[in-house]
Amino acid sequence: MAGERGLNRRVKNVLVGAMSTNVAIRSSLFKKEGKLIMTGGDRSDMILASLESDTAGIIPTNNILPPASIISKASEREIPLLLVPVGTYETAMRVDRMEPLLAQGDAEKIELWGRLIREHVGIDEVIGT
Repeated sequence: MAGERGLNRRVKNVLVGAMSTNVAIRSSLFKKEGKLIMTGGDRSDMILASLESDTAGIIPTNNILPPASIISKASEREIPLLLVPVGTYETAMRVDRMEPLLAQGDAEKIELWGRLIREHVGIDEVIGT
């Protein structure tokens, strides 16, 4: 719906915005950078608070379109709004089942995977290094 230029943002944390906005903004997860927020499209308060923080994207659920002023603000801040037809719980379950992609040019992820494999799989011992 908005913020197409921000579609390349990296999601580092996922938050279901089912609580009150006051509780959400006090939580440590809400304060983390690169978060993806899933909340009802009628939760203008949660969406606005998310637009004012370091948010990678917002998924308004239940096929409820946020007000035009919010869509405009998301476009200005280049924060993607991705409207989905299902509820917040179902959206969260679908996101949870997603498997992250590892792209050839993603040096940071490749280095991380290499380190994790060396630390936890012991690949260096297998290949004799």
